[in-house]
Amino acid sequence: MKNNILFIFVWILISFRSYSQLDQILTEIKPLNILSESGKGSVYLRVSKSSNYILTFHSSLDSDFIYMVYDVFNKKYITDKIRKRDIKLELNKDILYAVIYVTSENVSINFTLTDLDLSIISGNDLRAKSSNIKKQDKTFLIKDLPSFQLGSKLKRYILRTYNRSIYLAYQMEHSDNIKVSSFIENIGWFDISTAVNDNITNIACFDFAVNSKGELYVAFTTKNTNDFFSELIVKKFNSRKWIDISPKFRDNIGFLVSISIDKQDNLYVAYLRKIDSEYKISFVANRGYGSVWNNIMDSYTSKGNANVNISSIGVISEPFLGIFYNYKINDYVNSEFIVDTGKSWANANIQSVNMANSVKILSNSKSDQAAIVLSCITKDRPVVSVSTFKCDKWQNVSPNIKIKGMVSDILIYRNDLFLTFEDDNNIRILYFEDDNWYFLNESEIFKKFVCRPQLARYQNEGFILSYLSLDFKVLFFSLIS
Repeated sequence: MKNNILFIFVWILISFRSYSQLDQILTEIKPLNILSESGKGSVYLRVSKSSNYILTFHSSLDSDFIYMVYDVFNKKYITDKIRKRDIKLELNKDILYAVIYVTSENVSINFTLTDLDLSIISGNDLRAKSSNIKKQDKTFLIKDLPSFQLGSKLKRYILRTYNRSIYLAYQMEHSDNIKVSSFIENIGWFDISTAVNDNITNIACFDFAVNSKGELYVAFTTKNTNDFFSELIVKKFNSRKWIDISPKFRDNIGFLVSISIDKQDNLYVAYLRKIDSEYKISFVANRGYGSVWNNIMDSYTSKGNANVNISSIGVISEPFLGIFYNYKINDYVNSEFIVDTGKSWANANIQSVNMANSVKILSNSKSDQAAIVLSCITKDRPVVSVSTFKCDKWQNVSPNIKIKGMVSDILIYRNDLFLTFEDDNNIRILYFEDDNWYFLNESEIFKKFVCRPQLARYQNEGFILSYLSLDFKVLFFSLIS
């Protein structure tokens, strides 16, 4: 058997140019997805800098997968036969390599390459331990605020703040109504109006934002039914009631929607629009002229099918426009961050991840080193990446831990980066300082038996952390400073 496999590898090596195509090259920026009909073949591999990398593969079938890596330039193998799903490799810049593999017939294979300097390693033998998160004698003050009592189970909520007001947009289970409630000190919680959606039913998804004047906006999508087309609807609160400023987009609207507002109070909405058989990212802007909207991105710019079962699209509007989204090609989910360069939309060179949830993008222009921060959860791991405004180089500063949860959030306060996430029915809070992650107030668990945390600034006094009871009937709030 060993001789047969060795013979196959030699045979593939002799003829691997017929199996590899130079327009299909695996890089640390671009994953590669192929369909191997014969189960034998090779793909090219090239990196932009000399470093240690992790080569990982995922196959559509749970079958044996054996591969070797060949240095085409120096005409030699750099590995023995490998059966593991990931391996550490030392690769040199601008050298062409070939991954020569043997597997079952008619298998879809996804290859990814991760720079070890920036990576979150999935292999147990390479994984960092949570004990790497440190503790230091730095005390944050914590004040519990009045909770928000719910009569039934909460399905979704979004936390926002403006000056000393706290806002919640929320939806209950078994109800289409989207409501917005406000908390004011010495007054408490109250619904500011009737339901945002009025008599509109079959709500699919919604997002909520507050501009610099305290004006409230809610965008939501509806489901396609036998009686009604799917719609994208945007409403603004005029201090008395919700008024419709929708772009009047009907039919072929997808599930997801996200809002962002820039410093000039321009409103941006990212949503999905079906083109042929796939859903693509669309991006429109309202510059304060009632219901007048402008397209600011061609739907064909996005890759693959963006109709992926995740919680959000990541959107940023300062200091530039950017969208982080998931897309599916050949049943494998990747992600991409694209930014508006002024002339066109371009890839921001951040490493793709598989099935990114709880996507959040922040910009920090007040620090000595202005930066973009992007966070998400993928494969049970919180991922945090930081880049300059040029998006020319990303540094992965993730805490490198495995968690049991799908919800996370980030916030910048006094130039420190805070990360909260749910983990096995508990809430944890970390902060990033001097290239290290620390537990808030040296507590590994901030709150027990709660879930779905969110963060929001609270003027200059600190920030609000919200979290939900496990029966989904009580929302709690803490002011941290």
